[in-house]
Amino acid sequence: MVNGGSGSDRYLTIGDQAEIVSMSGGDATIQFGGPQLWTYPEIETIDAGLARLHQRTGNTVQLKDPDGAVLADPKAPRLFVERDAVSANGYSGKTQGDTITLYNAGFTSENWTESVIVHEVAHMWDSADENAYTLGGQNVFTHFRSLSGWRDDLGEGTVGDTQVVDGHTYVKALSGEWWYQQDALFVSTYARKAPTEDFCETVAAVVMGNDFAGSGENPLAATAKRAWINQWLNVV
Repeated sequence: MVNGGSGSDRYLTIGDQAEIVSMSGGDATIQFGGPQLWTYPEIETIDAGLARLHQRTGNTVQLKDPDGAVLADPKAPRLFVERDAVSANGYSGKTQGDTITLYNAGFTSENWTESVIVHEVAHMWDSADENAYTLGGQNVFTHFRSLSGWRDDLGEGTVGDTQVVDGHTYVKALSGEWWYQQDALFVSTYARKAPTEDFCETVAAVVMGNDFAGSGENPLAATAKRAWINQWLNVV
């Protein structure tokens, strides 16, 4: 039987949460599974990333899907982490609802794996519908998106195309019909793909600090976005 004691705790399970003696509303159950078998070092590295989020906020709120129903059994998992071999799209990880899948590409180094799991957890909070937090009367995600001038009303275009609208130069991003302002600063090249990836990469950069494994940009340069994410993490 398992008892975490006082304070907020993370319980890592493989479907054996019935062995948890007691839980409070501040605790979180994370269930590991998937088509691929986990190794203990892999689980430990994933938990190290989750611990960074836990320590940064002082609670386990971000380790529970905000869209998920409040379950009658407090021991029931609110986050599922699955292990699979290779993503058809070459992804390191993928988030769908309350389930995060980690692929082989997500395990190239400890810092990379921790950065990936923090990024994927942030995907549970990457829309105004999912993330209802407000700061100064502004929705956290909506305002974050405005900091890079993200918009999807300028047509399809080709990646890297530019156009000037109302005195601002916009660059066509990789994903969908998204465009961003040319002078916007990003924590990684991947953050330029879409506003959701920008948000999740910035969360990972803030939480991981000097251990952030994103590449292609100076992660400290995007000061306005980092400050906004820090404000949000302070109130989660």
